[in-house]
Amino acid sequence: NVKMKGDIVGGVRIKPNQPTLKKPELTPENKNWDKAKEAVQTGTATVETIRKNWTITEANYRALCG
Repeated sequence: NVKMKGDIVGGVRIKPNQPTLKKPELTPENKNWDKAKEAVQTGTATVETIRKNWTITEANYRALCG
């Protein structure tokens, strides 16, 4: 329910801007690090596909690829 012209009516409130979602950072301490590293090494994923869901620093990028 939303308020419109002083009355409560059924409806959905739509905001003009979508919230920006912050991606979690992938680090060697993260529980998903080993899975991501294995996926990159076996070729089942690329760092670019991993970056769609995670942020990764340049140093961690090199560690993930190495």
